[in-house]
Amino acid sequence: MVTAVADKRSEERSSAFWNAMAVVLRDATHAAHRARVFKTMAADAFEDCAFNTAHRIKQHPFAAVGAAFAVGVPAGVLIGWIAGRRSTVAHD
Repeated sequence: MVTAVADKRSEERSSAFWNAMAVVLRDATHAAHRARVFKTMAADAFEDCAFNTAHRIKQHPFAAVGAAFAVGVPAGVLIGWIAGRRSTVAHD
């Protein structure tokens, strides 16, 4: 009788273990699928953004050059100022 009870408990534990493993495997598979879908959506969004940017630059070339200049000059000045400060501090 004790052996039968022990065997039944062992089977229940084994069954619970395999059920838990099935849940983990299902969740991992679902997460992998969601990651693939997200990657596809991100790639499509990036491609659309690149296409729309190229289209907008072709439609408004002078505005695109002006925007690049307006962003590039201050960024270059800031980077040059930070680099100049670091070299000055290093020599002191």
